[in-house]
Amino acid sequence: MIAIALYVASLVSQQPRAQHCEELGRRLDGTYVTVCNGRVTRVRDDAGNSRTWDHDTNTVTVRSRGAAPLVLGFDGR
Repeated sequence: MIAIALYVASLVSQQPRAQHCEELGRRLDGTYVTVCNGRVTRVRDDAGNSRTWDHDTNTVTVRSRGAAPLVLGFDGR
């Protein structure tokens, strides 16, 4: 009975899985890559340019210094 109560309590108290992110770089091409949970989420360079991937919506946001962000969608068409 106690074991069942502890099991139910552990299910209720579980936190959402935290993202484990790591920035890798400086690569030979001068970029830095951010990997979260085994997926590339961002690539940036020293000039302030970056590309950020949103795997849930299949979009990439491109940011360049002095320009408005540009969102590119990849829906398979």
